[in-house]
Amino acid sequence: MTPEAIANIGKEAVQTAFMLAMPLIGAAFVTAVAVGVLQTVTQVREATLSFVPKLVAVFAVFLLALPWMLDVMTRFASRIFMDMPNYIK
Repeated sequence: MTPEAIANIGKEAVQTAFMLAMPLIGAAFVTAVAVGVLQTVTQVREATLSFVPKLVAVFAVFLLALPWMLDVMTRFASRIFMDMPNYIK
């Protein structure tokens, strides 16, 4: 296995992980900004008010994106396993 092949597998793994994490991180970011604006406008500084909406938003996006995420992970894993004979050479 060449160093280039190892680097390519690592690059694909990082790109896949980033692609899978972005919807969840995006939901947390948008919710945090919205809650921050709401807290600033109302001058309410409650810790649970910022945590619970983010948790709910991330969980909802996770449930909605789960089929897509599983498809991406399955395609990546099957590509790695199918190319295994090429890596062993």
